[in-house]
Amino acid sequence: MNHRKNLIKLIEANGHRHGHWQVFSDFVEMAAISISNAVDLARHAGREARYLEIVRKYEREEVERFPRMLGELVNELEGGPADVLGAVFMKMDLGSKWHGQFFTPYHLCRMMAGMMVDDHMRGLIQTRGFIRANEPACGGGAMVIALAEEMYAAKIDYQKHLHVVAQDLDLKAVHMAYVQLSLMHIPAVVIHGNTLALEERSHWLTPAHIMGGWEWRLAAAERRAAEADEKTTRAAALHLDVQAWEAIAAALAPDGIPGEMLAEALGPINARLEQSAADAEWPRMMIDTDMSILKRHKDRPPRPYALLSESEKWRADAMIAEAIAHLSDVRLLVLDRFDVLDLKGREDLLVWLDILAQDGEIDTALIFGTLKGLPAQLPETVEAFWIDNGVAGQMKEAA
Repeated sequence: MNHRKNLIKLIEANGHRHGHWQVFSDFVEMAAISISNAVDLARHAGREARYLEIVRKYEREEVERFPRMLGELVNELEGGPADVLGAVFMKMDLGSKWHGQFFTPYHLCRMMAGMMVDDHMRGLIQTRGFIRANEPACGGGAMVIALAEEMYAAKIDYQKHLHVVAQDLDLKAVHMAYVQLSLMHIPAVVIHGNTLALEERSHWLTPAHIMGGWEWRLAAAERRAAEADEKTTRAAALHLDVQAWEAIAAALAPDGIPGEMLAEALGPINARLEQSAADAEWPRMMIDTDMSILKRHKDRPPRPYALLSESEKWRADAMIAEAIAHLSDVRLLVLDRFDVLDLKGREDLLVWLDILAQDGEIDTALIFGTLKGLPAQLPETVEAFWIDNGVAGQMKEAA
């Protein structure tokens, strides 16, 4: 049975008194209202009033033809996805009533839709759970229907993995698209409005959109996207900060300062090393005239840097870095691998830094290390952060 021809005959039967274009327009609007009012209670009252207003124009026999029209449309779509209403519209030469408007042939829509169903689409679905399609001039919905058909042919369940926002300036086109997308159970919001002017006059939510909980799914997706953008922005800012600190640290490293300046500054540097050793209760260090680093002892010769333990070398490096920062008036200290210290050494380090901060000797100290948890009883001047995969957050217990 040719259901498309039967649909046209029913429209023509009612068109003897009202005109084919008017009957077609009233049919798609009443069909859209009937579907919408079954699921969209928020818009029920206004649309029901509009439905009754349309029905009053027709005789009883004419009214009874409209459900039969919808039945023929349903049966035609049972044979496979297609822009049935668009084809009927063009077949009946109704385009002149819409100032020359016509609908894209369905085979062209399928060709274009087929280009979009690829591995990239599958990857998006695997990552996000669904894809979103936006059709700014949807007409009768042919492009969306073709996309759904191509997804189905590729064994992708469009009823679960596709959400559509379709918009058109012409209300009749909106009704056509809404009815066909609803009958195909495509999750969609069909909007009557001007896409270019960002104007929206009414929304038509398909049953698949409402029953599939798509309002919640879309909101959750928006939240995840916003959180991802925020993390990316924070990570980029932290990356720039780290680059800046690295540049400063490189400038403050011993090999970054000319030897003549360092030799001239040996007296003040050694004095500063003495002060730091006293404050931190660490071994006394000095820089000799040949630029060698020595650990000083009261009753025996100094011990060269190369013979020191790893933790002693770290203390020496830390005090020298602080001395150079102090004398350069940089007021910044950057120390890495402080976890080489034992618990007493770490406590001494924090006490020393606290003294420097309270005395106004430094403004910022960046101390990096690998720990299992937050050190106990941190001074008020110390704030701890946990860095995981390049992202800084509040200090926490390690897994």
